[in-house]
Amino acid sequence: MSSRSKQKTSFLTAPGPAPWYLEAPEVSTLRTTRGVWTWQTGHRADLETTSCLRAPDGSAALLVSLGCYVLPLADDRILVWHERTRPATAVAGVGRPGVEFTILSLDDLQPLTDCRAAVAAMRSSDRPMAFEGGHPLVFEVPTDIGEGVHAMATPPALRDVPEILVLADYGSVSGNHFDTTFRAIFALDFKAGQVTVLPQRWFNEGNFDFGYQWITRVQREPATGRIVGEGIRLGYFRLDASGTQVEAWLDESFQPRQNEP
Repeated sequence: MSSRSKQKTSFLTAPGPAPWYLEAPEVSTLRTTRGVWTWQTGHRADLETTSCLRAPDGSAALLVSLGCYVLPLADDRILVWHERTRPATAVAGVGRPGVEFTILSLDDLQPLTDCRAAVAAMRSSDRPMAFEGGHPLVFEVPTDIGEGVHAMATPPALRDVPEILVLADYGSVSGNHFDTTFRAIFALDFKAGQVTVLPQRWFNEGNFDFGYQWITRVQREPATGRIVGEGIRLGYFRLDASGTQVEAWLDESFQPRQNEP
């Protein structure tokens, strides 16, 4: 990546999916009143693709699976979210698709004595995280909704949290992420109690390899309010006023392939 590209995109601070984005120096540690908490990502036999948050005393306090997003909040809390995987076809008994959010107070977490067993339990129960103790607040935002603005019930603990932009599939039809995808940005406005669904048409209708390329994080550009973001093997981009099409590619080393006629 060129120095010019780095300058244009250096302000990207939004959370990205674990484990990759938890390895970045600016987010790999959390400083609280108790001391420094440190993320230890994958690569160990007992963690594999799971990331571990270690308390100031070195004990394992939280495990999160691949694809989880972690946002530090005030008062030594964190917000963790993940998108529930949709089946390629409808299956009777499958719950409503959505994004699940969990607020945790770091001070309430108790040490995990056996990380290997905790990882095994996460996988057997298809849970995205493991922790002990505390009183987590869990809420969900359904994603089987269409484009536009929808009412959203805001938990009191999040009413003062600024807008969060979340990536997930939208609508009632499931994509297979090989030749069909329905990715969207869910702009969560907690103060207004609403969520705005912005389909990423440039990606969904573009000439991309959905199993190899994907959007990882997005945020508002402070000066303009436009959404900027990045992706795996996608480069950096700025969206237009609609929030659904690319206005400019910010990484000189990446240009998308044009659709064939």
